[in-house]
Amino acid sequence: QLQELENNAVMLAKTKSSLAGQLEEQRRIADDESKERQSLLGKYRNAEHELDGMRAHLDEESSSKENMLRNLAKAQQEAEAWRQKYERDGVAKAEELEMSKLKMQARLSESESTITQLNAK
Repeated sequence: QLQELENNAVMLAKTKSSLAGQLEEQRRIADDESKERQSLLGKYRNAEHELDGMRAHLDEESSSKENMLRNLAKAQQEAEAWRQKYERDGVAKAEELEMSKLKMQARLSESESTITQLNAK
C-alpha cells in the first residue's frame, strides 16, 4: 500500500506540475490579452479624439462653405442688379443719342436747305 501511495504522490506531483505550467501559461495569455486590450483601448481613444477633431473641422468647413455660398448669392444678386441698371441706363442713353442724331440730321437738312436757298439767290 505504501508503494501505491508513493505512486499516487508522484502522479499528483506530476499533475500539480502540469497544472502549474498550464496555470502559468494561462496567466501569460491573460497578461498578453490585457496588454493587447489596453493597447486597443488607447488606439480607440486616439481614434475617437481624431474623429472629434475631424468633426469639428468638418463643421468649420461646412460653416465656411455656407458663408461663401451666401456671399456668392449676394454677389450674384448685386451683379444682376447692376447689369439690369446698366442695361436700362444704356437703352435710355441709346434712345437719347438716337433722338439727338435725328435732331442733328434735321438741323443739317435745314441748314443745307438754307444754304441751297441762299446760293440760289
